Amino acid sequence: MRALEIRPIVVPRSLLPSSGDFHFIREGLRVYDAIHGVPRPGLPSLRHANEILRHFRHGNAAVAGIMGQRVVGLANYYTGGRGQSEAWLHGLAVDPDVRRQHVGTHMLGFILDHMKSSGASICKLESLPEAVGFYEANGFREHDETDDVNRLMTYSF
Repeated sequence: MRALEIRPIVVPRSLLPSSGDFHFIREGLRVYDAIHGVPRPGLPSLRHANEILRHFRHGNAAVAGIMGQRVVGLANYYTGGRGQSEAWLHGLAVDPDVRRQHVGTHMLGFILDHMKSSGASICKLESLPEAVGFYEANGFREHDETDDVNRLMTYSF
């Protein structure tokens, strides 16, 4: 596996990302498109731009997983802030081409460390059923109060 760098990115508060982070967001769109089966003939499709940026608005932090010059993962989360013990992971996406290479595990570890250092005592997320095993292997546990699609999971610090 090539070296993985986990890089915090500035979360845009409007639909126009800052020029310094546009590359990471554009590459994040490529990852998102690859996961959802959208063809990627070169430059990523902007088909999911509003969806991804909408998810960014729910968090106060985001990271990109980078191998070489390529973004291979993207995550968005809310640390809870000062005096709040609950943090939320809103999305963690890894390019299918690099799955099973511990990219998601390293990104999740980075995020959990940041949440803990920000004062959180618990991290919550809603997982698709096919990702439950990944989160359980990384210390999360599933709760009974789930809906038909997503599974509520928590991690205690």
